[in-house]
Amino acid sequence: MREKRQKTAKILVRPLPWVVSFGVIAVLSSVMCWYVLDQARSVHHISEQVSIALARYNAASLMLHQRRHMHTDDMSDAAFPVAPLPRIDMTRMKRQGCVADGLLSGYGNEEQNVKLLNRLPCYYVHRAVETWKRVPDWTQVDRIKAEIIRSPVIYGMFIAEAINTKAKYTDTQTGQRFQFKKMCKPGTRNRWGKNTCVPDFDRKEYRRYVTQIMKEAIDHGIQVFLIGQLQVQDAKRIEKSDVDHVLDDVRDYATLRGVDIKIGAQTNDITDKDYMRLFDFIEGGIGLHADGTIEDGPCFARYLAQSNWCWALLWHENYRKARNIFVHLDWSGVQDDDMATFAAMDADTRARTLRTLYAFFTERNIGFLLPVMTALPYDHTGCHGNKVRYYSADNAYSCADESVLREILTN
Repeated sequence: MREKRQKTAKILVRPLPWVVSFGVIAVLSSVMCWYVLDQARSVHHISEQVSIALARYNAASLMLHQRRHMHTDDMSDAAFPVAPLPRIDMTRMKRQGCVADGLLSGYGNEEQNVKLLNRLPCYYVHRAVETWKRVPDWTQVDRIKAEIIRSPVIYGMFIAEAINTKAKYTDTQTGQRFQFKKMCKPGTRNRWGKNTCVPDFDRKEYRRYVTQIMKEAIDHGIQVFLIGQLQVQDAKRIEKSDVDHVLDDVRDYATLRGVDIKIGAQTNDITDKDYMRLFDFIEGGIGLHADGTIEDGPCFARYLAQSNWCWALLWHENYRKARNIFVHLDWSGVQDDDMATFAAMDADTRARTLRTLYAFFTERNIGFLLPVMTALPYDHTGCHGNKVRYYSADNAYSCADESVLREILTN
């Protein structure tokens, strides 16, 4: 028995062949390497996620810092989602559109204007943000917009053909102020008064500025844009338009943010179908006569006779190639513009004119934007709002057209 145990012990302590030993060591090493690498990958993945999170946190912190301390909010980072905004109903825009020029830019009597808009069933508020010789003030826009309790409301912004060459506005990409003098179309300095000019989309500085303020507008709940007088702002449109780059960039941004927008333009007598269809709609005045009538030609006869200039009447077949058409009682600061002519009418004529024009245009699928608040010439002699040069339909003032507007909008 002892011999058997000794024999077994000798077998157990017998040295293994080197090949077997090497194989065992290799297998064990492979297992250990796999385990170490797996743990390293896990650590790397965790580290990577932490790095991403830190990067996002730093970006968000930087953005918040900029929003607190820069002249204008940099709202371009998709980390700040836009509050849910409604899809735009173009048919309703055409039937319940109201001109409220400068509503969100502090024009007129702010308190009265807000109350008036809350009383009227306006769906689309045209030119609520105004940029005529001024830059947007988003703090003001947000503050006034918060007072509008009616819903849904689609707000519009006007990209004016007049800029202030001494304006101060920060380029959020560079952190430097925009150079507004670099935006001017040659030969247009002081066109609209001292330190003004006509901007040109051929100028890179202007394209960057417009792209930025349109994106900022989206972040502040603005969904409709109107570019003023493109026949002067887009000087190279016949050769190659520079405005389409801005349109593409802004539309891509709106898609990224999940916001439905529409971009229109004042194209006057441009008849190029491809150019007009760059935009969701075109817009212009109506050429109103003192008796409330309008013309049926392609150009307003009064201006054609005075200066041989075609002031387009967009319901003419020449312009019906556009995707959509809107018209309004135009104001240009002269005694015989549409709004001055309208304000000079007596109350009954104004009411009849609004009803007739609304029916005429809506029957033709053209949106007629009803006047709620607009500018007036300094020297006009008609009714007005809280100031002589500002029209308001509010019953608190001398025009008192509010009830007529409500009747038309609710039919």
